[in-house]
Amino acid sequence: GVFHEKIGIFEDSEGNRVAFTGSPNETVGGLVSNFESIDVFRSWGDGTESERVSLKAEDFEQLWRDRTRGLRVIPFPEAAREKLVQMAPTNMPDIDLDEAEVEVPRPPIRRYRPRPYQASAIEAWHQAGYKGILSMATGTGKTYVALRAIEDLVDKRWLILIVVPSLALAEQWSRSVSEYYHGQQIVECHSGRVDWPDALKDTLRFYRLTRKDAKAKPPIIIATLQTASKREFMEAIHDRWGLKNLCIVIDEVHRAGSDVQSRIFHLQAPARLGLSATPKREWDPEGWEKMLEYFGNVVYEYTIEEAIRDGYLSEYEYHIHFVNMSEDEAQKYSELSRSIRKRIVPLLDRFPEVDSLARLMRILERSNEQDRRLAQAISRLLITRANIVKLVDDKIQKAVDILAEEQFGSCIVYCHDKDQLSIVARKAEERGIRSGVYHSGLDPDTRRLILKDFERGDINVLIAIRCFDEGIDIPRTEAAVFIASSKSLRQFVQRRGRVLRPYEDKIARIHDILVVPPSGMLEDKVERRILQTELRRALVFSRNARNKTDIDIQLQVVASKYGIDLSEMSVE
Repeated sequence: GVFHEKIGIFEDSEGNRVAFTGSPNETVGGLVSNFESIDVFRSWGDGTESERVSLKAEDFEQLWRDRTRGLRVIPFPEAAREKLVQMAPTNMPDIDLDEAEVEVPRPPIRRYRPRPYQASAIEAWHQAGYKGILSMATGTGKTYVALRAIEDLVDKRWLILIVVPSLALAEQWSRSVSEYYHGQQIVECHSGRVDWPDALKDTLRFYRLTRKDAKAKPPIIIATLQTASKREFMEAIHDRWGLKNLCIVIDEVHRAGSDVQSRIFHLQAPARLGLSATPKREWDPEGWEKMLEYFGNVVYEYTIEEAIRDGYLSEYEYHIHFVNMSEDEAQKYSELSRSIRKRIVPLLDRFPEVDSLARLMRILERSNEQDRRLAQAISRLLITRANIVKLVDDKIQKAVDILAEEQFGSCIVYCHDKDQLSIVARKAEERGIRSGVYHSGLDPDTRRLILKDFERGDINVLIAIRCFDEGIDIPRTEAAVFIASSKSLRQFVQRRGRVLRPYEDKIARIHDILVVPPSGMLEDKVERRILQTELRRALVFSRNARNKTDIDIQLQVVASKYGIDLSEMSVE
């Protein structure tokens, strides 16, 4: 690639500084034809603005001193410098912008040859009549596959609607579409753009009028699930465009099966593509049925085992660390379990056919007002109980010890909430570990700056909450530490995939912190599930690890000690 960053810092004699990034590009083509932007920050602004100036200055110093990874700064020869000065005009050229007519060439569209499995996925979707779900492991290029798969529909001037679960993912898709389809108009519809209803209607109205113009390009709409499920959005798509030439792509499609967000399925588009590493809604058979009814079957699957075998994802080592619940934590957990049982036992007599707690909760949520309130009360208790395991105090110290001992070049630490994240960050700083925090509460610019610092090695550890669980591209990472994990198989499969993006001869390292309740609690069937849940997650992680045999021996020792039969655990 080329060095295309635009950054500058001005400083006066009193130390006041102004920093800028971005264009405008001062050429005739740039000034006349381009759509440019520039961001400017002052050192005397508020705390955030002042901090940005410092970050820009630090970035520039690192670059100027040839300390930026992925870039070489080469001294400019004195002879060449003198020659350029001699050739330089003494006056700025006088350009009449009103009279200037410039043909601005578009950059060539980059088309990479798909990997064999990507080509197979695209072909499978086409063969299925442009309907179906692609189940592909995290890190195997689902975004690229989707953009390649819909190429012929874009050429035929179909309207493309891309639906994603979060604002961050919408921004990422927007960048990917811009890079893949140069010059294509993109309309983003989400909470970050309050004028999306007018922008959407105006755009669709214009392209409906120009549908027969072969030179006019249809827009690509990118919307969050929350926005796309709204009546106003669906009516705009239906009324302004119609459904005859509509293609819907839903990323992280498992999220679309819920009662509210499945409203998007009312748009009966002829072309439908679902993407996910783990599409099946194990806990919600009704939602899964709705997804299958809309998309048809999973038409192609490429597992993490296959991706590692084929060399498209890195091999990894898996390391487990056990920590104990305190007596106070164990007591609170037991009290909550008794409260939950007290509410659930009578319900089992009412609904004897129910075979799972998730199924019972869904029945209550769709029943009368009293049952819905009961379901909400049980949910609150379940969440509070689960959080006790995720927030066990000893996990934090264990995680910081791992970071200090391993001295990772690049590592992601997954926490449960901002409080836990803040404590880990403070303790890591006390141990001299260069770390940064990343969560959805940060503004987009700050998130990008942090990822950039992480990518070039200015920080070695990225402490995050749930932002990376679905779809977000992150810099190449060699390790991960899991402080908090849910029961969701999907979550820890997604998190594992984030660390397995290959580069050089990387062997990824995953450190997982597991909770063991006090021995007295293990006599109770409900409390035994704490350890069973932890062991089940470890079995899933160890299944494809290079050190699987060693980990399985460790797990068997712990399971035997507490009378747990690992062979009875499902890890599918």
